[in-house]
Parts: sequence; structure tokens; C-alpha cells
Amino acid sequence: MEVARAGPAADQAADLLRESFNSTGQFLAPLFDLQQLEADGDSSEWARFAQTFLLNIAGDSVALEVESTHVPDLTTLESRHWSVNVTQDPPQASVHMYSSVEIPPNPFDISLDPTTSSEIAVKMTSQENLASLLPSTQFGENRSCLDINQAALSSALAAAP
Repeated sequence: MEVARAGPAADQAADLLRESFNSTGQFLAPLFDLQQLEADGDSSEWARFAQTFLLNIAGDSVALEVESTHVPDLTTLESRHWSVNVTQDPPQASVHMYSSVEIPPNPFDISLDPTTSSEIAVKMTSQENLASLLPSTQFGENRSCLDINQAALSSALAAAP
């Protein structure tokens, strides 16, 4: 109010507002960074990470490219299927998969951008499937959806202030 009415302490009040705004931005930055991983337009960086993590290719035994297409809801996701294209020499794999971010309804949120998701659903291919297509590929230990969920939890806890 002091700033708006240009009172005698307006400069001091404006400095306090700027400092508080910047402090809040720094405090929330790790959470905003995680939110950007959920879905960015037509893709999901988290879905790409999850697919790469699940495949767990050892070293550089195969060149891997992962593409994620974000779909608007679980109903649409149900009708989509991942695809894998491989070449043997040199060993390369191109994986195309799908994801959907579910955002819980919040009648009190009037912003144009959703604030948080309740679920990121992803359709991925398995390590076993890729191994059947590229038998010479070296893999790390087999990972599960539980391992991916644990990685998501660890990322969230590491980002929490």
C-alpha cells in the first residue's frame, strides 16, 4: 500500500517487495523445474527419462533415441501404443512412446496454467522387448515401474525446500 500511494517509505517498501518476490522465486525454482518435466507442449521430458531409465542400456552398446508424445487424457492414452524401430549395424533403436498428465480439478484455482499433476501415465516398451530386437545389446539390471516411481519420489524429495 505504501508503494501504491507513494508514501514516504515507498522506496523501502518497493525494495522489500522485490526482495520477497526474488526470495520466493528462488525457493520455488526447484519445484517449477520439476513441473516443466511433466509435460511441455506435445512431449514429456519425464516420460523420456522414464523410458531410458527402464531400458537401462549399458554403456554405448546401442544408440538410443526416445521420443515422447503427450496426449491430453487417459482415454486417449489407452488407444496409443509405443513403437520401436531398430537397425543392427550399427545397433540403433528409436523408441516412440506416449504419456498423459492427469491434473486434479481445483475449483479455487482460477489461473490459466495448471499448478500440479496427480499422475503422469506413460506407455513404454520393456527391456526384454528391446533385447529381443537387438540381441547384441548390453543391458544393466532389469528395472520395474516401482523403480521409476522411486526415482520420481527421490527427485521430488530432492527438490523440496
